[in-house]
Amino acid sequence: MRQLRLAILAGIGILALCGVAIAVALSDYVSHPAVAVAHVPPVVGPGAPDPVNTAQAEAPPPMPQTPVTAVPVEQAPAAQAQRQAPVAQQNQDALARLLQELQRRHRPPH
Repeated sequence: MRQLRLAILAGIGILALCGVAIAVALSDYVSHPAVAVAHVPPVVGPGAPDPVNTAQAEAPPPMPQTPVTAVPVEQAPAAQAQRQAPVAQQNQDALARLLQELQRRHRPPH
């Protein structure tokens, strides 16, 4: 009974230390906003117009619009599909032989 009480007190102590560590970390994180957002990239907006070329500035030419078209997918000819079938069968046979060999090696002796 005494060991159970000590285990519970040790668990409570560990939880209290974790709580204090989290509180310190959060207060440090909140008190230094420059450090807190150091991993966030800055927002880059459009650049300010050049004051020298403001009088000569013209509207930029419009972006060209490219039509989007679908590319047809070519189907494999029947001859190629027929050649692939024996290769797939050979692969399956080789895998079956490999599995049988592995099972035979790892069988416990009778």
